Amino acid sequence: MKKLLITVGLLASISLNAQWTDSGVNLTTTDIVGIGTVSPSARLDILNGDLELMQSGGTLNNSRGIIKFGENDIRLFAIQYDGTQSSPGNKLLFRGSTGSDDSYNLNFMSFSQTGYVGIGNIEPREKLELSGNFRFGNSSHQYIHFAEVDGGDGFGILFDGSGSGNDNMFHITGGAGNVSSQNKHLTIRRNTGFVGLGTISPNERLEVNGNALIQGSLESKKVKVTATPGSVPDYVFDKDYRLKSLSEVEEFIKANSHLPNIPNSKEIETNGQDVGYLQLKLLEKIEELTLYMIEQNKEMVELKRTVKSQAEKIKILESRSSN
Repeated sequence: MKKLLITVGLLASISLNAQWTDSGVNLTTTDIVGIGTVSPSARLDILNGDLELMQSGGTLNNSRGIIKFGENDIRLFAIQYDGTQSSPGNKLLFRGSTGSDDSYNLNFMSFSQTGYVGIGNIEPREKLELSGNFRFGNSSHQYIHFAEVDGGDGFGILFDGSGSGNDNMFHITGGAGNVSSQNKHLTIRRNTGFVGLGTISPNERLEVNGNALIQGSLESKKVKVTATPGSVPDYVFDKDYRLKSLSEVEEFIKANSHLPNIPNSKEIETNGQDVGYLQLKLLEKIEELTLYMIEQNKEMVELKRTVKSQAEKIKILESRSSN
């Protein structure tokens, strides 16, 4: 009797003018219903109150603890409570159905009691776990920001769609402030796949603006080293270039155990080898060696001429002495 009185009192508080039909199983009305308000603006309008869905037991049931959405008696979406796990493993599910049989076989999103969010799965193991593909919208600048604190310094992944045609950029950023204003450490060009480190406009498969350290082997079919103007040792052939004499070179080698203008072994072992610089210095030595060979060739030609002249004189003297 007490339960009946509470029900009657509730109906009276809901609406005095609503027309209700009691089938013995369902209590229905086609009127707009207000709870706590006499001027409801929706089919069910609750003012300054709560709507509570509870179920006895943790069984996942498509008939209890669920809010369903659809059209023409076809239920397509649902918000559902899953109490099948022991606390704090219970979840709130956003689900969908490919049919009209209340199966809700599609798991769109889940929220666990631990604060984990799952997209495409109902068992998230991280703050956000995604099962499936992910796509940004149509903005020309889209990014993901990673930081220890909200709005703090950190790293970012930025898509820059402001380029002409297909020449858009993908950046890995780092530093202070918004991702779009951070330093762009790595860049990938969309139309070519070119990768830049320290540059936002790479023109090769890999372009590095700065130093690179490789702890291992580097194999290449071709290595191109650019030179600053004036560093190529063609200056060796200038008329005012002072070429050391071979005796001076000999004295330098005896005193230092390496060629002039060439780093010694300790320098290379300590600081490494600058390939471009050393190649130019070796070219300098080759050009100096060429000058030495040209000079020696001149001396040899002169010696041959002298020897030939002396041989002819000796032949004449021998001819005279025989007569």
